[in-house]
Amino acid sequence: WDIFRSISFGRLRVVRPEAYELDDPTLEVTELKPKQFGTVSRDDVTIPLQELLQWVADHPFTGYKGGIARLVGKLLWLEHDNPDLYSEIHGFNDIDIIYFLQEGEETKKKEMQESIDAGFSIGGIPVEAADVEYSHDTIPQVLAT
Repeated sequence: WDIFRSISFGRLRVVRPEAYELDDPTLEVTELKPKQFGTVSRDDVTIPLQELLQWVADHPFTGYKGGIARLVGKLLWLEHDNPDLYSEIHGFNDIDIIYFLQEGEETKKKEMQESIDAGFSIGGIPVEAADVEYSHDTIPQVLAT
């Protein structure tokens, strides 16, 4: 909201990208089964993808964003020798978690923060406080933004 303080509301305008001929307003959902994934390795980078996905499956209202989310999509839809897939593996450096909370679930946030302070990790990868985004938005609101 800081941006709204620094500019005049009269100068704001709604911007909507032009429709692309293949765009579809329907949200497509692909069910993922952690067991269909294994550990992903490339050169000196190893990502325990099955363990990462199993953690999300075991913890409803959590998800990944950023590199892990892109990596899963690329593994599903790209050929395995695609350079974009390799670049995603090479660029991996942390776990970005989004945790959806409903009103009154502040204790879940506190519990997660305490586990992070105690050295929480997934698949041997440490999770730091900055790696977790807590959201009271709905999943469709997050996808829309």
